Amino acid sequence: MESTNEMIHIVVYGAPQGKGRPRISKFGGVFTPAKTAAYESAVRFAAGQGMIGHSLFENPVGVKIRACFEVPESYTKKKKALAAQGQLFPAKKPDIDNIQKAILDGCNKIVWKDDALIVKIEMTKEYSDKPRVEIDVYEMRGTDEGQISIL
Repeated sequence: MESTNEMIHIVVYGAPQGKGRPRISKFGGVFTPAKTAAYESAVRFAAGQGMIGHSLFENPVGVKIRACFEVPESYTKKKKALAAQGQLFPAKKPDIDNIQKAILDGCNKIVWKDDALIVKIEMTKEYSDKPRVEIDVYEMRGTDEGQISIL
């Protein structure tokens, strides 16, 4: 029996990366930087693993993204402790919107039919002893023809 797609959990191991800006070749063509293409490929692979036994989302979805960065070695013991307790945040590059774009583009057509189905996004950047990005995708429950009820 197939899952009802209520929620999918995906983990992309390694340091979170942002989507790089498209580049223009000396011949005038536009291309995606190699680092971005490699990261989106890793996201696609992790998304494919997370989707085993599940079908593609075809209704509105919500997405929670948690980008976990390694605590810098240069931090003092005090700063490392604050980071470990969730009291210090990685206010550094890559920008949160660029990480989000790389993750969403990597999941498109693997987790959901089209990224237009995303109706809610929550995202955080934090420190962890294991750098990674965790992605939770869940179907939004509606009351009429896929519409979300607002109380």
